Amino acid sequence: MPIKYDHNFITLVLQSISEDNNRRSCRKYKTRDGLTGYKINCPICQTNKGLLNTRVFPKEMKDGEVQWFYKCNGRASCKCNGINTFKYFYKNYLGF
Repeated sequence: MPIKYDHNFITLVLQSISEDNNRRSCRKYKTRDGLTGYKINCPICQTNKGLLNTRVFPKEMKDGEVQWFYKCNGRASCKCNGINTFKYFYKNYLGF
């Protein structure tokens, strides 16, 4: 059964990442579209100082479907540096 990358799944993953390390807090913010996104510290490049260098946010596509994105502003060598789909991030996070 394929994973459904919806708000509930994204929230569970982000909570899990945040609980793994106290330095990786998770904060909500409003996107330009008025949707709720999240700021976290990238668990892949793990920049120090507890910076919230990554945004996870939804974007409504032209067909009305909501797609989630992962934008890492951490290390240039991070596999997820730049804007990627959340699905791409999740596969890299799990090591697939």
